[in-house]
Amino acid sequence: VKVRFLKEDELHIFRSFMEDTSEANDFLDREDDFYYDRYKHYKERVLVPLAYIDFNEYIEELNQEEAVLRKEIGKAEKDIEKRPENKKAVNKKQNLEQQLETHLSKIEEAKRLQAEHGNELPISAAYFIINPFEVVYYAGGTSNEFRHFAGSYAIQWEMINYAIDHGIPRYNFYGVSGDFSENAEDAGVVKFKKGFNADVIEYVGDFIKPINQPMYRIYTQLKKIKDRK
Repeated sequence: VKVRFLKEDELHIFRSFMEDTSEANDFLDREDDFYYDRYKHYKERVLVPLAYIDFNEYIEELNQEEAVLRKEIGKAEKDIEKRPENKKAVNKKQNLEQQLETHLSKIEEAKRLQAEHGNELPISAAYFIINPFEVVYYAGGTSNEFRHFAGSYAIQWEMINYAIDHGIPRYNFYGVSGDFSENAEDAGVVKFKKGFNADVIEYVGDFIKPINQPMYRIYTQLKKIKDRK
């Protein structure tokens, strides 16, 4: 899995992943303008990493790993020929053969997906806001069909390293509901974020501090009138 950053004219890729994820997890996502406006306004302070598969490289790596497995199986077979009673060698051969079978399935899948989608397959994308003291993971989405490639983990690893490389001391996974039970609406999200050894920090919450008291009273009265309609 490789990671690159999307440009403004590619943000529709990120939005398609958010649509997939919001439908699968039954939550309401923000409108397109929310993301596009912040991308334009904050400029280089917004990063939208895309995780994707480069099938030429991926298949080459799988083929190399297949060759290693076959070589190890050959060694195990020679050990068994010398000492047929060697249970350790027999078990090792069986384990390697199971690994090879799984590996061949991956190669078959990769070739099929390459034929269907071309050499580059987007699998996950996320939206980050950067400032001098923290990297904020604002939103992220993954293709449900290709979730097994773990693109979201590749993105987090890329961005954690980005924070380290740029001397940014804090990595913010952003909010959770505060319900940590297994039945929580965002139980999967909490599990994902805690998987990175993240700490949960509870803040005081949102509040309004009126600076201009007379204008604030007028505002609240007008709002009450509007809400009655």
